Amino acid sequence: CRLGGLRLEADDLKGGEALFRQAVARRPDNVEAAFRLADSLERQGRDADCLAAYDRVFELDPERPEAHFNVALIHLRRGEYAEAWPGYEYRFDCPDGPSRLSPAAPWDGRAFAGHLLVHCEQGFGDALQFVRYLALARSRVERLTLLSPVSLAALLATCPGLDAVVTPADELPDFDLHVPLLSLPGIFATTLDSIPAQVPYLWPPRPAAGKLEQALKAGDGIKVGLCWSGNAENPVNRLRTCPVELLAPLAGRFGLNFFGLTLTAPPADLEVLAETGAFVDLAPHLESFADTAAALAALDLVISTDTSVPHLAGALGCPTWLLLHNTADWRWQE
Repeated sequence: CRLGGLRLEADDLKGGEALFRQAVARRPDNVEAAFRLADSLERQGRDADCLAAYDRVFELDPERPEAHFNVALIHLRRGEYAEAWPGYEYRFDCPDGPSRLSPAAPWDGRAFAGHLLVHCEQGFGDALQFVRYLALARSRVERLTLLSPVSLAALLATCPGLDAVVTPADELPDFDLHVPLLSLPGIFATTLDSIPAQVPYLWPPRPAAGKLEQALKAGDGIKVGLCWSGNAENPVNRLRTCPVELLAPLAGRFGLNFFGLTLTAPPADLEVLAETGAFVDLAPHLESFADTAAALAALDLVISTDTSVPHLAGALGCPTWLLLHNTADWRWQE
């Protein structure tokens, strides 16, 4: 299994699969080998083979949380939401899963005359995408407060359905029930046909000002925001990075002016784009998500890889093009 894991880390998915199959053949009752084999198949996008492999994992360990969660992700990617939501709740029991706010059982969706606390639990993009459910939750409770990351608080406060926003820096208010934000789609039995689709559901808390406003005035023609990479410290950032050499030739053509939205861009990337003469790096002027929202609202189009930027652009109702890996995250329905 260890050698197979090294193969996966090196992106040799077929090699990892072969080694895990050897491990399973030698020790058919080894649940770890069975689990790693299923994981290697999932990374290759071989859903049918992967689900069959997870059946064997469940025979050996019916309650393994990572297996339930991973199977849920497969169902989500395939648009099989009804089958996915129960398993998605296993995320809290996974070794690298989000933390529970309280040991008390979360809200189950029933209407009650009291105060509901909804808490963000995963990445910034998740919060930006799923706050669309707050209005649905608010219709069933008397008061709703969102526990938000500090950097998102001002922006998320513009979302319909909220009575208040607090951050980890604040003292938590008294509340009657709580619920994790990403449990709301399951609570409302979301299907592909019932995803809340009214946009915008967020608005820039303030307009672009100062140096950001001046930077956005550069160039004539079509203003295109460009985010070609996420956080460089993310171990899978390579899967959401597009080489700038593929994008730079478009700058200046057809009246296109690029405005950089990548916050941690390598200097070499910025040099390549700057040489086009039709690129302005906005990153030095983006001190918060409120600034990013103001910038997106001033652009004609956003082109981005799988980062928080397209989640925000979609929430604001900005025209957006996505550059996705061939095994894209389920949130993009691809």
